[in-house]
Amino acid sequence: MFRDSSNGIEEYTTSVTGFINKCIEDVVPTETVRSLMGDPVVMLSLYPEFPKDVMSSMTSHGEFLFVVDRSGSMECPMHLGSGSQDRISSARDTLLLLLKSLPMGCYFNIIGFGSSYESFFPKSVEYSQKTMDEALQKVKEMRADLGGTEILQPLKHIYSQPCLPDR
Repeated sequence: MFRDSSNGIEEYTTSVTGFINKCIEDVVPTETVRSLMGDPVVMLSLYPEFPKDVMSSMTSHGEFLFVVDRSGSMECPMHLGSGSQDRISSARDTLLLLLKSLPMGCYFNIIGFGSSYESFFPKSVEYSQKTMDEALQKVKEMRADLGGTEILQPLKHIYSQPCLPDR
């Protein structure tokens, strides 16, 4: 869909690259900074705008598969500081946010893995209030209870499935 507008994408990329370079020039000091990290850090988030016709076809026909590590190591804290959240709690929080952000009409599924793997649904389901509510409940109950960290089998299973919707 972007083939017809390749010049527009190149212009957009050039302008974004110029903007990033200008931001770095403005932020990075010319003198050496004395800090624990030693180097200055810049964080930049870009939110591109795609044509509405592209977005409408993508949102109503996309399939989202979330692969979540549910191995025993996910019970460990995120860091050694006090009050640190465990990794599985962080994964749950992230998944809750992502599920609530999916576009209506897309398809989705959640695959947890450890020594074995399991899917929330037998196959991807259409995103609706009902399926979102089901998934949210399952995410809240999700634990780091699948043993070791073996990702190959769930990936083989995912890639052996047809993409949805079949169009």
